[in-house]
Amino acid sequence: MVIAGATIPALVGLRELNDWGEHGWLFSVASIVVSLVLAISTGLDSLFNYGDIWREKRAAAELIKSEGFSFFHRIGDYKAFDSHEAAYTLFAANVEELIRSEIKDYVVAIGEKPKRG
Repeated sequence: MVIAGATIPALVGLRELNDWGEHGWLFSVASIVVSLVLAISTGLDSLFNYGDIWREKRAAAELIKSEGFSFFHRIGDYKAFDSHEAAYTLFAANVEELIRSEIKDYVVAIGEKPKRG
């Protein structure tokens, strides 16, 4: 969206150059199309909170990945175990707890935003 927002003034400015001859109208049409795409995208993102949902899902994925690395290398909570088999029950419990927490965070992320005004 940032790129589209920056492109609009450039397209309008290029349209004003007289070097394009009969093809100058292309920049007018392109600036209108880019403006519409930007407005629709921004509206959809605001309505459905795609940015918040993506950040929440990305954070959850990183936490689960970190838990997997800790288990694989038997560090942190898994340091005291002699084998992966012995640590697996704790690993499964920790991952399930992360998933439960992620679900709570997801519900908050998709929840209705307070209205301004």
